[in-house]
Amino acid sequence: MNLINAQLNTNNSSFAYVAQSPWIFQDTFRNNILLNRPYDQQRYRN
Repeated sequence: MNLINAQLNTNNSSFAYVAQSPWIFQDTFRNNILLNRPYDQQRYRN
């Protein structure tokens, strides 16, 4: 994100910005969702 000009007004609020880069493994959808954790069939059944 390129910031050109900004003004920030808050009412005693908390906020955060976390920049992220998208990524996906060259693997199955399941493995990308599980992130190398074991598959628990009961959890994902419905």
